[in-house]
Amino acid sequence: MPEICRFYGIVIKMYLIDRQHPPRHIHINYGEYEAAMELMNLNIIEGSLPKKCRQLVREWAELHQEELIDLGYAKISRCYPFGVKMKIRCFKHINAYCYLLTFENDVQKEVDLINLIGNHVSLEELNTAHINTE
Repeated sequence: MPEICRFYGIVIKMYLIDRQHPPRHIHINYGEYEAAMELMNLNIIEGSLPKKCRQLVREWAELHQEELIDLGYAKISRCYPFGVKMKIRCFKHINAYCYLLTFENDVQKEVDLINLIGNHVSLEELNTAHINTE
């Protein structure tokens, strides 16, 4: 199952095209906790999470609810961030939440991550960012 987001030790996964077991939902892992959250009403439908984790995931899901629901019905080519179908090889900090991403085929994209992570990651925390090669 593809990982679609990771923050504060919370891992969110979702089958990108899955019409086999509705309702549309995401899977959340946080330490020893596992849960599934239904995307239409953002309720936990399986498992459990600590309250603060549940609140963070719900806030994140509210911001991305429409696009998460659409992922299940999209063609797989629409499921890649920034329209690029490869891994990030390196990134360079430009300023604040802006980065220059270099993908494995040397395509470069300048991105501003403020809307995606600005409410969850401070600039100090962002300075510790690195590429996970696993």
